[in-house]
Amino acid sequence: MHSGKRARRPANDQMPATDKTFSELLVSAGLATDRVLLAKEVAGKLRIPDCKTTRGLKKCHGSFETVSAALDNVYTQSREYSGSQVAAADNLALAILSIYSDIGEDTILRKRIVSETRFLERSVALLASPWAREAAVRLLSRLSHQHSTEVLPTVARFTSSILDCAEPHLTELPFVEKAVCVLSHAVTSAIHAATPNPKVVAALPRVLKFMLSVVLLPASTSTSFDHFIAFCHQNAPQYPAPFFSNPDSIDFLVACARSPDIGTRICSQRALIDACAQLADSQKIEPPLEFAARARIFERLHPYSRGAESSFSTFLQRTKKLEALVNEWKTNLNCSHLKLGKELAGLILHYETTIRACIQPGAAGAQEFLRMLRVCEAAVRNAADETNKLEVTADILRLQRLTSEGDVCPCVYAQEALKRNPSAPFFHYILANFACGRDESITLVVYANKGLQCVDGMTDYMQQQLLYLTVSHSLRVVSRMAQGLPSSENLRLKEIDALTKTALANARIFLRVAPLDHQLMPSMTAFGTHIHLLRNGHMWKDETFQSNGKFFAHVREITRCSPLGVPPSKDCHAFDKILERMSSAWDTWGPAISRQPKRDYKAAASNSDVDTLHSLTS
Repeated sequence: MHSGKRARRPANDQMPATDKTFSELLVSAGLATDRVLLAKEVAGKLRIPDCKTTRGLKKCHGSFETVSAALDNVYTQSREYSGSQVAAADNLALAILSIYSDIGEDTILRKRIVSETRFLERSVALLASPWAREAAVRLLSRLSHQHSTEVLPTVARFTSSILDCAEPHLTELPFVEKAVCVLSHAVTSAIHAATPNPKVVAALPRVLKFMLSVVLLPASTSTSFDHFIAFCHQNAPQYPAPFFSNPDSIDFLVACARSPDIGTRICSQRALIDACAQLADSQKIEPPLEFAARARIFERLHPYSRGAESSFSTFLQRTKKLEALVNEWKTNLNCSHLKLGKELAGLILHYETTIRACIQPGAAGAQEFLRMLRVCEAAVRNAADETNKLEVTADILRLQRLTSEGDVCPCVYAQEALKRNPSAPFFHYILANFACGRDESITLVVYANKGLQCVDGMTDYMQQQLLYLTVSHSLRVVSRMAQGLPSSENLRLKEIDALTKTALANARIFLRVAPLDHQLMPSMTAFGTHIHLLRNGHMWKDETFQSNGKFFAHVREITRCSPLGVPPSKDCHAFDKILERMSSAWDTWGPAISRQPKRDYKAAASNSDVDTLHSLTS
């Protein structure tokens, strides 16, 4: 029977004696007096009490919900508020963040905090203040130590917000080592729970990405890295299957591979690679997806293991299961089968350096590579969708060019598809690549230019590659003709003229969208070295060249597009000088030019003052 008396307050209802009141927090923040007064004034209007007890903080929290809405309004409509009002809002946000960080073990209040994640993320944006960063660290630590499946998603979002909003300041934080340890214990507890919480599974990739980011900070030491490695190795078998299909998970592994710092350490500590392999092998999911994820892991991590003697043999061991799957599914027209082939093709290409050494006559591994190549081709042939099939052929085409064996199925597929759809750019892209491998100069330019006419359906990469193919290959052929060297085709003078004009027209576009790309430079330099032979040789006396005003216009346009600053000239001498300078200065400006930002190929190709690209196809 109810006695009518109030229940005794739990012992943990009292805050630690070291906690500060709201006013004390403002003062201890080291704020200027006028800003403290402003914050107190706003706090008074919002009825935020000075308190040290949990009961008082619960009341305070009720007011915080009002504060959160008010602050949102201030930040989203900042133009309507004075600078002092925004400053006062900042002070309030920081003070509330600090109060949250000093909260005891009260479960109800902690759940309310979890619900206030959005407000916490807002306040994290103000972490330029060292005081605010310390408060954030305390809150992170208190939340993480709960090892609660309810709290972990909040920890993940909160820590991600810290990283996103305050990355420049993170190197100053004293918790870079502690954060990895605290989070790894929390995540480990959540993973090993009897029934993993779906929210935890969803939050796990973000937590891992944050942990990795902390590990890679300059202030981090080998201690945090070793702890991170141990965590990955310990928990890989327990990663829930949904982790595998989460894009953030792959991003996490890609981040491992791309970081120069962690890459260097991986060379001496193979534990992370082993952990990733263990992660891939432990999943009981659809085999194509299993291999796809494994392929992405290994292709990203491979560059940092390059040079290892066991690299290629390890790769072959990892693909034996795949080969068995392909053999089993030879007659199964399944789209996932296509994905399988594409992932394998991509993986093999990432091992290109090792493969080149292995495919030498008599070299160990040559037959294994060729068998894998045939597995790729089998996957293509059994793919159900004709268009998607061609997405794989580009990779397989590159694979075939690594070795003399392999059939011409990509070229055949593309030619058949062109009969049904002559304007499909990807088919021209395949054929241009194939022609380049066979050194068929005119065929290459024809296919490449037809592809460029279909620019609307092309990716940036395809556009760049087609431009590069037409320019570099055309200039190479013309240069060889100028030197009297044998060409791959017996070209007539008019064909040489057309090839030259087309090469220069495409070069002009190429230089507009990617000035003096490092891939193009060897061909451009060779062309410059030998252009005087064209001008002085017997071909130049032909009236086709003498009357070709567009030829000089193209050369002058390339001069004008050059980033080297040489002004255009009425003849080709300026172009000769530019190419001479290109050759001598390549070591200096080549790397910088290769980092030029991506340009708009479509806009350049459709420019009204750019001559038509299809002089060979009209």
